[in-house]
Amino acid sequence: MSIRQSNSEPGPDEGSREERAAEWFVLVTSGSAAASDVADCEAWQAADPRNRAAYEKLSAFYRSNLLGTAVRNTQEGVASPSRRPARSRSALSPLSWAAAGLAACLCIAFATNEWSRWTSDFSSRIGEIKQIALDEGSAMILDSDSAADRQFTADLRRIDLRKGRVHLDVVSDPSRPFIVEAGGLQVTVTGTAFDIQLLDDGLRVAVEHGAVTVGQTDAEAQPVVLNAGQTAVFGGDGTILFRNDTARFDWRHGRFKFRRETVAAVMKRLERYIPGRIVVMDAEIAGQRINGSYPLDDPAETARRIADIVSADLTGHERLLLILH
Repeated sequence: MSIRQSNSEPGPDEGSREERAAEWFVLVTSGSAAASDVADCEAWQAADPRNRAAYEKLSAFYRSNLLGTAVRNTQEGVASPSRRPARSRSALSPLSWAAAGLAACLCIAFATNEWSRWTSDFSSRIGEIKQIALDEGSAMILDSDSAADRQFTADLRRIDLRKGRVHLDVVSDPSRPFIVEAGGLQVTVTGTAFDIQLLDDGLRVAVEHGAVTVGQTDAEAQPVVLNAGQTAVFGGDGTILFRNDTARFDWRHGRFKFRRETVAAVMKRLERYIPGRIVVMDAEIAGQRINGSYPLDDPAETARRIADIVSADLTGHERLLLILH
């Protein structure tokens, strides 16, 4: 899979084929598939060699003993295929429940991503880095799987970050302040270039040049000023952690860099660039600290190289689930 850098919507990819293969596999292995279902699945595979290849690759992966453990580690519940009537839990094999759980994860992630794209002013697909020229002269770059809204008026410029990460290079205009709202915080800028990223439990702001002021949108707490070269993570609990990780700006140029980061943290960051999940099964491997710099044009290959560094195996399918063990 390659990272796309573009100014327009990308064309269709193979995602729907992989998702369809997952749906067929869940149905056929459920124990409740009719003969006509099996025949339809075979017909779908026969219609295109790429269909059969996707199904066979997925089938081989699902036979791995790692799959059920990985799904149990990442999901609290699973769902049976929606196209069949509900049946008792005992009607499905453990393998099929694992498959169904992973298929449910994919459907939820796909729906969430598509909803953000459809309802946002700006958005990027998974694996796409999108450059956008704003009409007042500022430049915006959306990282993979990100979404933002714009509200520009005669006396205010505002960007609402709804998902992911954005880099902004803002043209100074004292008569029209430029603010970014994300995660309950408000970032006020002048002529500044900076990254802002929504995290699972907070917000990360990194300033490349200039300065920004970060404050809460609904409180009167003292705002924090960040200058060039400074990075801060604002936790959901109100904590602020200052960091020195300016290498993170390299994502804009298609590079993935990390220094003295744990394998778990690196894989979590890398996961943004692939459609599926990455699970590190071994706690000792997850805690190892590593350094590296890789191109983002093939995230799955980067995951394989990292696995080699820590003498681990990488199993799975990048569109579904990669397991480091």
